[in-house]
Amino acid sequence: MKALYFYTQAFSALPALPAIRSASENPRAISVKYATVIYLALEQGDTDQSVSGCLLDFIRERRRNGLPVVIHSFNHLSDCPMPLNPAKKLYERLPQQLVATGIEHILSTTFGWIYEISMTDVGERGSKGRILCAQIAERPSR
Repeated sequence: MKALYFYTQAFSALPALPAIRSASENPRAISVKYATVIYLALEQGDTDQSVSGCLLDFIRERRRNGLPVVIHSFNHLSDCPMPLNPAKKLYERLPQQLVATGIEHILSTTFGWIYEISMTDVGERGSKGRILCAQIAERPSR
């Protein structure tokens, strides 16, 4: 898993066009003020447990004042992306897994869509960066 985070004053994501044939016919649009936005790339070897555990640790440690968390699929971050169907399934299960652990206000864009995104970060030290996990799944060798 590779992920970037942004603390934002405003974030909006409007579905522009499907990027894959199996994309949902009803993509979600998101518009929110003051949120933690996570750009997420799922990689080969990632599991539900490794991804939700890493994000849960990050959210508990770094989330600001109970603000909403927006998860945006962004597999362009990875040199070793998870295959399409498993990635779609994991990405779709992820918000509920986080909610089940007590994290509220989880929003996510629809996997397989290209979005028109507008974002204003808060412009403070530490307001954006990379999420590093304590435990990283073993990656297949190239």
